[in-house]
Amino acid sequence: MRLAYAFTIVSCSLAACSVIDTTVGEGGPNEDASSDALGAVDAAATCAPGPVDASAFSFVPPSTPNPNACTTSQVGALYDACFAIHASLSACQAFAADPTNATCYACMISDQRDASTYGALVSSGGVDNANVPGCIALVTQDTSATGCAAETQKQMDCEIAACLGGCPTVGDLASFEEYSRCVAAADTTVCASEVSSAKSTCTADGGPDAASLAECESYASFADFYNAMAARFCE
Repeated sequence: MRLAYAFTIVSCSLAACSVIDTTVGEGGPNEDASSDALGAVDAAATCAPGPVDASAFSFVPPSTPNPNACTTSQVGALYDACFAIHASLSACQAFAADPTNATCYACMISDQRDASTYGALVSSGGVDNANVPGCIALVTQDTSATGCAAETQKQMDCEIAACLGGCPTVGDLASFEEYSRCVAAADTTVCASEVSSAKSTCTADGGPDAASLAECESYASFADFYNAMAARFCE
């Protein structure tokens, strides 16, 4: 099972998710914590936002949409294998290892560490974020370094930088909730300027209209975000 997260979420249900690190190396998706460690994170453990170097953030543009990358069946199968309540590491690995899923998998999941463009989901340290910034860039056709998409991505990058290093390995629901609380704290402390900048840029006169933003942001669950990003990038 993967836990998902997006920068507006409160638990494993909005725009992001992960227990399994879906970035693929030679052997397929990597488990972010050893199997013995899964479930072993102390629920009482706490993590707090760490220092952030905002100068390191640079906009990674969205991948060019490929409407033929995934079939509807593949999008559903990937969700079931890696993100649904009954998902498992073995099922997620099996999906990624199947050569017939290679194009779909590459379109759906990008590794934040080294991708030159981001697809539907951005994977980092055991957490998968719906690529809301990339969706905004595609909808508004604005990939500038100072646009709404870029400022929204800076917020996401800041949250990841602030919380992934100092929090317990994201390997189960308890550790994911710790990470989520850290992100909420970061948004009012070390990432407050990025949050403010994203809000002001995206709501400024001449910025994206509300309907355009709603195409990327107005979803009630991670499953909804997942399906919306899949449709935008890969179907």
